[in-house]
This record gives sequence, structure tokens and C-alpha cells, in this order.
Amino acid sequence: MIKRFVLFLLITSLFLKLVSGSVLAGDEVAASDETITDDGDSASGYDIANNTDFANDDYKKVILIINQVRGDECCDTGNEKALVQQIDSLKSNKLKGNFSLRYDALLNPAYVKILKDLNADDIAGINQFNNTIKYELGAFLEITPKLAQDAGVLYKGDVTDWYKAQYVYTVGYEFEDRKKIIDKYMEEFLGVFGEYPKFATAWIMDTDSVNYMNEKYGVLTHQITREQWGTDSYTMSGGPVHYPYFASKNWLFVSGGNNSGKSGGRNQNQEQNQNQTLVLRQTGSDPMFNYGDSTNSFTTQPNDYAIGNRGFDYFRNLKNELINQRQNNYGFLLLGLENSMAQQFQDEYARQIDSIKDDGEITTMTVSEFNLFAKNNIQAVVGLEGNDLVNNSYVKSFWVNTKNYRARLILKDNKLSISDLRITNENLEDPYNNYVAQDLAFWVTPFIFNASQQYSMSEPINLSFKESFLHSLRKKYLPEMQKVNFEAKSSRNDFSTFFDGLNLTENVKEIQGFSRTTSGDLVLSWLDKDDKTNKITFTEDQMSTNFLVSSKDLMLDQSDFLKVNKSWKGFEIVFKDDNIKDNTKETSLSMDVACSSVDCKIAVSPLDDNVFSKLREDYYPYFFPEITDRIIDNLKSVFYAHNQYAVVGKNPVRFVFIPKDDKGFATNYESQPEIIVTPEPDEIDLHEKQANGTTFLDIYSNKTGKYEVQFKVDDLIDKKETVYFAPDCKNNIGYCALHPVESIRYLSSMFYTKLRNF
Repeated sequence: MIKRFVLFLLITSLFLKLVSGSVLAGDEVAASDETITDDGDSASGYDIANNTDFANDDYKKVILIINQVRGDECCDTGNEKALVQQIDSLKSNKLKGNFSLRYDALLNPAYVKILKDLNADDIAGINQFNNTIKYELGAFLEITPKLAQDAGVLYKGDVTDWYKAQYVYTVGYEFEDRKKIIDKYMEEFLGVFGEYPKFATAWIMDTDSVNYMNEKYGVLTHQITREQWGTDSYTMSGGPVHYPYFASKNWLFVSGGNNSGKSGGRNQNQEQNQNQTLVLRQTGSDPMFNYGDSTNSFTTQPNDYAIGNRGFDYFRNLKNELINQRQNNYGFLLLGLENSMAQQFQDEYARQIDSIKDDGEITTMTVSEFNLFAKNNIQAVVGLEGNDLVNNSYVKSFWVNTKNYRARLILKDNKLSISDLRITNENLEDPYNNYVAQDLAFWVTPFIFNASQQYSMSEPINLSFKESFLHSLRKKYLPEMQKVNFEAKSSRNDFSTFFDGLNLTENVKEIQGFSRTTSGDLVLSWLDKDDKTNKITFTEDQMSTNFLVSSKDLMLDQSDFLKVNKSWKGFEIVFKDDNIKDNTKETSLSMDVACSSVDCKIAVSPLDDNVFSKLREDYYPYFFPEITDRIIDNLKSVFYAHNQYAVVGKNPVRFVFIPKDDKGFATNYESQPEIIVTPEPDEIDLHEKQANGTTFLDIYSNKTGKYEVQFKVDDLIDKKETVYFAPDCKNNIGYCALHPVESIRYLSSMFYTKLRNF
């Protein structure tokens, strides 16, 4: 009897839940009906913005696999065993994959035989699935000495620095030589495989060269690297994050418009992107931690996450997060590994490939298939949500990619802020279309907010009494702590450092995440502590809120180059250019906030390329920080003694010289410095100049006393400093007792050492 009663209660409870669910689906005041899928993703079927049921039944989880194949030439040689292992992993799991080949792999008969046989079984009908080509080959356009030689081009690097962007990629070669390199590669590829490559890979490549491959050889898809600052000698900062996009013909790093029109599942116009190059970004990056990261350890690549001692669980969680972004038409992940990576990483990568079959909804594609898929599925406004997969905290990040801007929002401690805002359009020009890289390579889009870097020395806050006291002493007495020069430095992240931005609210009770309106606009919603639903809606050219934003919500402590113009309806932020008297949104980079009594619109002004070119020139540390031999300025350059007091027999006096131009920005120099020390010391050690021109100088002496040091570079630099060598009072108490002045110098040396290390 009891069992029947319990069964009756269970059936009744289930019936009530079903009835309740059907009522809530049409209830305009109900909260979002959220479904948790088997692999942990949160898929909202309720459109918060328009109270409309907006389930995405066509959602796909797409994983694109592209491996890079290096041959046996000088430069990070490949491994045949690793290539075979990668192929075996794909075939055993019945997954589609793609391989891009470097020129030396094309010349290697063993590699060619392996790659020619990739689709042989399927063509013969032995190992069919879907009766389609499962593996495609592309061009890995790293320039090796042999490729340059065969193309009749002077190779600029050597075996020790082959990896630098100005040597290994087209950006460092003359414009006609770039075409010669491409033509030679394509000629060899055609001769080996009987067709041109289906796609190309080069971590950075000038846009004109990519357009040349598109138009002459039909290469419609190109792979570049992820967001990063300085890794492997090239910087990519400010492009569309994670998701593929159809690039502008003027600059590969910005969107030319994603015109599939499939915002809500409808295809409106495909004409404009038929011949645009589809850009893929290398490997999956952590939406939370990759931003501003200098460790290169927050991606799906085994060699990357191993740096942070993270294991396979981190990969699996990041994979699931990236392929479960249901506010978009599809989830996406690009996996890949070079065959030059160590065996331990090849084994971990094989484990990654094996794990794909655990999710039966995942689709793998060839690059050509994905290009067709993209034309029907890439949206004009794309959202990407990131969670804290390392600490499991409540911090979240939200990315928005559009044709005209890119935004990052960060949620921490109930505070939601815009920490990164890039303003782009298809008319901006790739700097390398008209310039040959001299040192490294830089793609940086124009920004209003950029929390991934620091542009001035920020003061720490919330310090204890002890730390506050020590900080004030260091600022007063340690030369390296004094603001004697300007440097643009990488920061750690926008949830662990100070940053400029726009504070949207400090009152988040519950984040509801991304959703879509019936017209396809992207919406980010949250409940405040008064249980009111707040939202910010993203369209191609603006953001709009259902709450008020004022200039008081700006955080601008880090940027000396931004100007705020207030008006009765709101405010605008303008990137100041000291060379332009009228700093308005028509003459510079700007963001405009216009409000009514209850809501606001945040618009970005289309930036003219002439304006951006001028900003690149005037503010090159922000937008094009290539170190070149600009004229050094004596007043702006920095020369100081790191330790003004040294102890004889123990340590030298270390000098630091930082060459600056007349704007106070880092530069370089070629002449050998002249060093004059009076009286003459035992040794002068001039260290090899660093890439940015910074020079270290050590003075050694076994004689106590005062020394005058003069540092000269041609007729441009003439710096003087006074330093002291003190006796070793710890081991020579008697001498110090008879020489009180020198004893004070010894105590000074101890004071500065302790202050640095305490």
C-alpha cells in the first residue's frame, strides 16, 4: 500500500512539473528556463530581451583539426613518427582532419608518401564514413632558407633566429619577393599533389599576400595565431576573438563583415562574403585567462597548458566551454599541433583527439567543408562567455565580436565592467601592406580601453600599513621605482590588475548570460539586488542599455591619452593627439554615450584609416611598438645607478641606460657607448645591448671611495652619475670604526639592499 502511495506521489509531482513548465514558457514575468546538457553547458531557451522562446534547434558543435607539418630543415625540425601518430589518431576515431605543410615537408619523399595516402582507403571504398574526403592539405608558409633560395630571394635570418617574424614570414620581405616566395611554394605543391593547397597557415602574414593567394590560387581560408603579446616575436592584439570571421580585404586582422545573415536561423545575404578570406585563429584559447597573459599557458595546446602544470581535466573543461556557446549558431574549437613538438605533447594530443568521440554531437570537418558551413552560419554579432576554469571562482568574462568593434566585459565581486573596447572597420589598412618589418611584427587594433597592457605606473591600493610604508620608502629611494620613463608593459589580466574601462554596475545579484532577440541581436542580462532585469544589447555598430551610464562610471586612472567631453545628453571619450588642437570624434578615436531619462546608447565612430595611420605614428608604443633606430634624446633618455652604493669585493655598481626618443618612447642606437670613470676602477663590464636598446653597465673596484661615471653616445647622449664603493664592515670592523664616513656608505648599501628584498 505504501509503495502504491509513493508511486502516486511521484506521478503527481511529475505531472505538476510538466504543467508548471508549460505555463512558465509563456509567462512574461518568469525567469529564464535553463537546461543543463549532459556535457555541462547551460542552454537558455528563453529570450530575456523579448520574452520569446528562442531555442536554437540547429546548434552544432564544430571541431576543426589543423596540424602543422615541418620537414627536416634547420628550423624546428619535424618528426615523421609524430605525423604518423596524428594521422592514426584521426583515423582510429573516424575524425576529419587537415594538415598544412612547410616547404621542407614538400621536399621530403617520406612525408609526401604518407600524405598522398591519406585519403587512399576512402577513395578505394575500404574505410568509408560519409563517402567524403576526410583529410585536406594546406600550405604552412614559414619561410626557410631553402624556400627563399629556390624562390630567388635573399634569406634574411639564420639558424639561431629563424623564428623571428621578419625572417620567417612575408612581413619581413620586399613586396615583390613576397610573391616570388608564394609562387615558388605553390609551384612545388602543385607538382607534388596535382592541385593547389585548400588553405594556408602563417601565424602572421601581410594581407596583400593573403589576397594574392586568394585571387591567384583560390586559397579562401587562412589560419593565423591567437591573441598574444610578443610570443615567438609577434604580437596579435585586438582581433576578433576565437570565432572564425570573413576578413577585410584591407587588413586580415579585422572583420570585413560576416554577412550570412543567420542571426536567428535565416539566411539573408551571402553575396558579400563569397570571395572574402575566412580567417581561423590557431588553437582554443581560454576566454578568461588568455587575455593579457604573458605565460602562454591558457590554451588547448598540450605544450601550453603544461607550462601552468594543468592537465587533461583543464583541456576537457575548456573544450566543453568553447563548443557550448549556445547564444551563437554553433560552438567552435580549433585543435592542432606541430609535428615538431616533443613526444610527451604528441601523446597528450592523441588523448585529446580520442576524447572527441565522448561527445556524440561533435562534428569535425575539412577546411573546405567548414568554409561552406561558415558562409551560412557566421553571424554579424558573436558572443563568447568564459568561466574561471582554474580557481572555480564566480569571475566571468564576456566577449563580443562585430564588424565595427570588439568588446570584453569582466564580472567580479558583483561588478560588471567593460575592460577592453576596440574600434575597427573594413577600411583600416594592414601596416605591412606598405611596410617591411624591421624587428618582430605587430598587429594592434585601435582601442579606447585595453586592460591587457599598462601604460602608466599605477599605485597599489588596499595595502597593509607595513606594505604601504615600504612602498612609500621604495618610491622615495629606489630609482627603478620612480617614474623616470614611460613604458607600455603587458599586464597580467583585468581581474588582477588596475585597468581603464566603463563600470556598468556594482550591483549584480545573478548573471543570466547571453541570449538573442528575435531579430538576432545579442543580449547580456543580469538581475540586480533589487531583482530588476538589466541588459545590454549588442548590434553591429553600437551597444544599448536599459539603465543609465554616466561619466562617473568611467575608470581612467591608467590612460593619460584619453579625454572626456561631457554634454547634457551624456559624454564622449576621445583619444587625444597632442598634434591636433581639435580633439573630436571626427579627428580621432572615440566612443560616444548618449542617454535618455531611462536608457543609453554607446556608439563607436567609424575610424578613418588616415587618422589611425597618424595615431600609429604618434603613439607607436600603443599601436605599432616596433623598436627602431629613432634619434635618441639626451633629456628623455634614462641613465641611473641601480645601486649607488656597492661593497668592495662583493658586488659591482650596476648602471641602467634606457634610450628614448624626443617623445619619451623606447628607441635603439648603433654606436658604441664611451664610458669614463674617475678614478679608474678595476673593471668596466659593458653588457650586450638588448633588443630594445636598454644597456647594462657594471663597474668593479677593490678601492673604497667616490667615483664619477660618465656615459656618452656620439654627440647625442652625455650622462653623469656619482657612485660609491664602501668597505666590507661586516668583515673589517676595525677599519670601519676608524672611517665613519665610509661606514655610513656601507650602511647605505645595506639599507637599499634590504629595502628591495624586505
